[in-house]
Amino acid sequence: MYKRISMSLNNDSSSIVFIDYSASDCLNLKALLKKLVQTVISSKRAIRNRSRIQNYDVRLIEAWRQHQVTEDDVSPTIIIAIRNLEAVPSHVLDELVETLSVYSIDFRFLYNVSTSLHQLQDCLAASSIRKLSVQTFEVDFDESTLDKIVWRLLIDNPTGLRLGFDAYYSLWSDYHNAQRSVDQFLSAFKYASICHHFTHKLAWIASATDFTLNTTELEIVRSLPSFRLAVSEAQQSSDLDQIMHLKEALISDAAMQRLLTSYLGAITRYKLHLANAMQLLYIIRRYSASVAKDKSQAEIHKILLDRGLADSPIVKELLLSVKIMRHESLLKILRDCARLLRVASDRELFQAMAEELIEITESRETQDNDETTEQRRLALGWKDAEAAIMKKERAEALHSEHALAEQRATRKTNYSRRTAGEAAKSNLTGREKRFTELVDSAHTHMRRIFGDLINHEHLTLHELFWYGGDRTHRAAFTPTVRQHLRAALMDPQTFLGPTAVEPHTAALFRLFQDSGQLINLYDWFQAFRQIYAPLSGGGGGGGDDEDEDEEEQMRDQALFTRGVAELKFMGAFKATKRKTDHVQKTISML
Repeated sequence: MYKRISMSLNNDSSSIVFIDYSASDCLNLKALLKKLVQTVISSKRAIRNRSRIQNYDVRLIEAWRQHQVTEDDVSPTIIIAIRNLEAVPSHVLDELVETLSVYSIDFRFLYNVSTSLHQLQDCLAASSIRKLSVQTFEVDFDESTLDKIVWRLLIDNPTGLRLGFDAYYSLWSDYHNAQRSVDQFLSAFKYASICHHFTHKLAWIASATDFTLNTTELEIVRSLPSFRLAVSEAQQSSDLDQIMHLKEALISDAAMQRLLTSYLGAITRYKLHLANAMQLLYIIRRYSASVAKDKSQAEIHKILLDRGLADSPIVKELLLSVKIMRHESLLKILRDCARLLRVASDRELFQAMAEELIEITESRETQDNDETTEQRRLALGWKDAEAAIMKKERAEALHSEHALAEQRATRKTNYSRRTAGEAAKSNLTGREKRFTELVDSAHTHMRRIFGDLINHEHLTLHELFWYGGDRTHRAAFTPTVRQHLRAALMDPQTFLGPTAVEPHTAALFRLFQDSGQLINLYDWFQAFRQIYAPLSGGGGGGGDDEDEDEEEQMRDQALFTRGVAELKFMGAFKATKRKTDHVQKTISML
């Protein structure tokens, strides 16, 4: 974030100097001022230091400021950004404010307070705070940039790899919970693509347009879980043609190539209709005040990958908003659909609806229809004044039957809505009837398009185009030392080869895994002696000679002490204050 701020300020204005400080740069005032002077003077035109002033003296900045004002007639502004205010010693900040307040230079501080604003009062003295004009603001996630990335890479991309739910949720949660940047999100996506490329032999199909597979590659396709599931479902169905096609594909490579082409065509159509439906969802969300408006496109895509959006509350609410929408907003939606949707037939359909809506709004009712409507209103007992007001309102804004029923419904119950709907239907004008028919038609077609918002896992061979594994991604972004240690302790023969004696640390670790959160050291030692010490040559305390038994016990105790010390060094447990003869696990699985 600070790098972006620095690049933006340095490009937009030549009179602003941005200096970024980390906690390691603020150990003392001398080091802080030295970097300040060097950055300010080296960022613009340098001046000649003919005096013997130290390189950390702020008077050099004062001389540079006077030179800038003389040459450019501009008073420069110096922004000092401190990334983590809590990690900087408080006396250093106080000394910095006191030192810079003496000069007439426009210094501005950018403090990053990660916890609470009370931390600012704890870090700075009251005298220093009085010299500052404090303004607070919050830095939020850049949802718009992430939405564009998700749209370009994962939705509106006809070729290329896409992420499944597990992989995408891992990236999305890291971006929100771990406060990752957009660049880090893109780096994680690139790493997921690399993992898919090197772990799947047919990963190149995702970006290919025309190809022919050999016998080995076709065998890999036959072994995919989605293809095996399709064969299993075909055996349970009564579709003889599909069973014969699959049976022939299992035997013949040519039949398998033809079947593969049909499957890939279905995936291509799914991608096109998915982008078309998501574009429609974004268009409606732009002009409606629904719950979906508060959700970002990245979050909506997460819901799509998880359980689909065809029957979700988001889609149902958007479709309901279309029914009760004013004609101005509906016209904007129809025009955007005719311009932005991906399917040509849908664009033509919504373009015809938009033209019909324009014709309805520009048409005028005949006198007979007005008199019939007025007589109907008087028959219902309405006053002439109220009828005139309603007539004027309807002339100004065109409403559908559903919108009028929603306005007249006193309560949000089914009976109240049905009663209000019947009353509104019986008093519709000709224009309102035509507008209601248009709204119903648009609602029907939109619901059909939203039916394509289903999960991709129903597609056969979806493993070739969607990367759903997050183990490799987590292994790259989390330490793997503990996993290697656990594998070595649980199965030491894998690393040491066949040995006659098992390492005692591995034996202790197995007992450690089978115990609870608190471990009694004496019970741990006795279990170690009884189970593992005899296997390594010890008698486990069963000798007849007391001296030999004591010697074996001392040897077992030495081996136990060494193994426990090694496990403690690895961070497996720690001492507890509740019980002195117990240890507490710090992590249950290394």
